[in-house]
Amino acid sequence: STPETTTSTDPRNVAGLRFIDPVASAKKMVKLLKDEGTDFIVAVTHIGSESYCNPMSQTIAEEVSGIDLIVDGHSHSEAGIRVKGRDGHETLVVSSGAYFQNLGRVNVDRKKGGGFVLSSQLLPASSLSDIDPDPAMREALGVLKSELEEELGQAVMNLPFDLDGSREKTRSSSTDLGRVICASLVEATGADAALLNSGSIRDSISSGDVTKGELLSVLPYGNYIYLIEVTGKDLISALNHGLGQPGSGAFPQFWGMEVTAKKTVLTGPDGSATDALAADSVKINGKALEDEKRYVLAINDFLYSGGDGYEMFKKYEFKEFATLEEVFRDFVTGQGESALRAISDAQVLNLTR
Repeated sequence: STPETTTSTDPRNVAGLRFIDPVASAKKMVKLLKDEGTDFIVAVTHIGSESYCNPMSQTIAEEVSGIDLIVDGHSHSEAGIRVKGRDGHETLVVSSGAYFQNLGRVNVDRKKGGGFVLSSQLLPASSLSDIDPDPAMREALGVLKSELEEELGQAVMNLPFDLDGSREKTRSSSTDLGRVICASLVEATGADAALLNSGSIRDSISSGDVTKGELLSVLPYGNYIYLIEVTGKDLISALNHGLGQPGSGAFPQFWGMEVTAKKTVLTGPDGSATDALAADSVKINGKALEDEKRYVLAINDFLYSGGDGYEMFKKYEFKEFATLEEVFRDFVTGQGESALRAISDAQVLNLTR
């Protein structure tokens, strides 16, 4: 599993665990398996194949000789990538996306002269509809589904327009859903500003009645809101930490701040160049951020614990409020359409030309 686990989950969940370098670990395991006479080696990994993953599965394939197939997760890619190792050995890296949208299939054929030929394909879930499920399993799931649908089908709020929480948008820009959620934190706590990691937001919301199940698909983690007093220096450090990781869950959503950012380029461990952002100026209540001044900031408990690498918040005392989804629900219910529209349309993140 990726060493990023230490920051992508609440750090309290992995207390006492040590994540070994995946390349070194893979080399050790491949040698062990080869010494035992293994012909074909499959690595089942949760590493990821996108540029923000550190390391990427492609890096393991390049650096570790002898892995024939990597069945991967973490980045939710739909991948079939062939990677030539340093010694010329080819590894196929596959992953099948997310949310049971596909079934991944890999064919492995042994060649007469030695070695293997690999091919992969994705079978859309819709193409498997003619498969009959196990009757006992279907009955058991039916009971659970009925109970869940009754509970999760209850309408908990009404939304006058759509809000965008798509992964590709929230992890690279300030979105209307991100702004409304953060505005709800400011309203509930009286904070100067609010900041959230985009990884806390898992889906978009359509207009109309929103059910409990739909709300939980957007904010599924039950995170509590924490209120802290943070220095301007640490606040801009937090913003730059997130802005410097477009594409990852660390990318920040915020409200109560006006941020002007410049484009920059980050060089990854594999030498690849990634576009990123860095804060050029930050204003709160129309005034420039001051390094030594303290600001009241609303965040979630995940960030306070150092989640997504936001280590700068741990040292501050906090006051706890309700859960993120409760505060967001109450805020939307209590606001008129014009107020929500103003937040939705606001520009809080601007790029220098």
